[in-house]
Amino acid sequence: MVDILDPFTGHELWAEVYDAIPNPLLALEGRELSAWLGKVNGLSVADIGCGTGRWMKHVLRLGAGSVVGIDFSPKMLARAAQEVRLKGNLVLASASAIPLKSSSVDLAICGFVLSYLPTLKGVVKEFHRILRPNGSLFCSDLDPLAYQSGWKRAFKCGNRSIEIRGTLRQPVEIQRAFGEYFDLQRQANLQLGETERQLFEKAGKAELLEEVRHVPAVVLFHWQRCD
Repeated sequence: MVDILDPFTGHELWAEVYDAIPNPLLALEGRELSAWLGKVNGLSVADIGCGTGRWMKHVLRLGAGSVVGIDFSPKMLARAAQEVRLKGNLVLASASAIPLKSSSVDLAICGFVLSYLPTLKGVVKEFHRILRPNGSLFCSDLDPLAYQSGWKRAFKCGNRSIEIRGTLRQPVEIQRAFGEYFDLQRQANLQLGETERQLFEKAGKAELLEEVRHVPAVVLFHWQRCD
């Protein structure tokens, strides 16, 4: 039996095992987005939906001047705060009401968040508000073709199988919502491959890779604030 939970309740449970479970989708997004980010030396970065802080740690390693993580899950933030470099730079808030000053951020990352949001309009306005002119925004999410092929945002916690409810959004809907405030610089539909094989094997699901590698798994966007 699978328990289908709302995003908040699901992430509060997921926090307990989030960093311990191999996640090929995060690995796929990570290797592609790392190449897209470019130089972040000295930049102010906001990670919206930071979870346990994976992108915060990454940009700090690259020399970011400052980084702040925003998330709606207290337990995810508690996990992130176990990293000394992140503690003190974590804020409990939603993406629709980001407690940062206007035009205070050079670069924002929003990984695997959009499909959890009931609406995009207010969130897009908040991203535009906090970014400086010409600031960059990188967004990722589960590809809609993966949703349509039956993929779920799911995990195991103890003896429970958990699925988190999400909203299927086609790229054209996302482009329409962001297009009023941002210029689209780049978009890609990413597929799992040999680089992720080790993670499937570690999870005891090596054969699953052959079944899913033909389906776009992650959609990735690079936006630039326009005025």
